[in-house]
Amino acid sequence: MRRAAVAAEPARLRLMESPVASEPPAEESWFDLPPGVEEPLEVYLNGIAQQAGIDYRRVDRALVFPRALRPAVKMTRFQVLLGTLGIAGTYDKHDTLDVVYRADSRRLVATGLKARDAPP
Repeated sequence: MRRAAVAAEPARLRLMESPVASEPPAEESWFDLPPGVEEPLEVYLNGIAQQAGIDYRRVDRALVFPRALRPAVKMTRFQVLLGTLGIAGTYDKHDTLDVVYRADSRRLVATGLKARDAPP
């Protein structure tokens, strides 16, 4: 068991030193912030806390993630029927973005923010 842990260490180091990590992102996801947002922000992607400057950056009134995030897809009538009858559920891969922020001295939560196109 010890040997497996030692063998995994060099692979992890190679991954961190990879030149691919320093290349510019191929695609970005932009999300508009609600009106009246004040710092500090708490940003959650799929329920996991994100850190500014590491996981995303703020550009004016938008949050920018360095990768393409998948929006939730609306269920078809057939999928709704199957779910209602308890025959099958749908577990499509999608990402959800939630932001906890302050506006007018109140703590608010914006959930399920929708991605938009990047500015030209």
